[in-house]
Amino acid sequence: MWDTVRARGRLAKDAFEALGQFAKKNPDRVFGYSTYAKPNKDGSGGSKLTVGVTDDYSLDSALLNSPKQGMSLDSKFRGVNQNYAPLTALNTVSSVGALAPTAGFITQDVQAETLSGMLREAEQRILERARRILDGAEIESRSATDTATIKKNAAAVVTLGRWKPRFWMIDKSRAEKSAILNGMSITAKSPSCDRLTS
Repeated sequence: MWDTVRARGRLAKDAFEALGQFAKKNPDRVFGYSTYAKPNKDGSGGSKLTVGVTDDYSLDSALLNSPKQGMSLDSKFRGVNQNYAPLTALNTVSSVGALAPTAGFITQDVQAETLSGMLREAEQRILERARRILDGAEIESRSATDTATIKKNAAAVVTLGRWKPRFWMIDKSRAEKSAILNGMSITAKSPSCDRLTS
């Protein structure tokens, strides 16, 4: 009976449908969305579940902090959502040492190819945000000093044509390392960071 009562208050019957509804209602916050589709018996077709979530404040945090404080990438597997898909967090650290989230990815797996695609999507969002800032987009809830730094760093990102954190911190994950080294700014000749720490 309790399950029936709880289900009445839900907008979706399962976690996959809920992700789809969230993606449709929040196109400005969702990127890289792909529904899960089972492959055909011959192995053709099908698609992996992927979705990334961010917002302007979080993208501004990356622009503000990543040139000095670097970025971290970490995946968690157990008990984070109803469909048991891994959650990968893309974070930076503020000048006072506080965690500053940039984006979260829910993906079917955490293989290098999947993470590379999500990092490229996140980088694209950061580039788009940097361009919007240069075009006069509002920067909310920041001090005058932080706002000026975000604008300066956004200009540098647009000039460079890519986002380049000072360094990346990961745990001992080959997939994460490969995604960072090979997945971001694949047209650029130099690495996506100055240093990779694991």
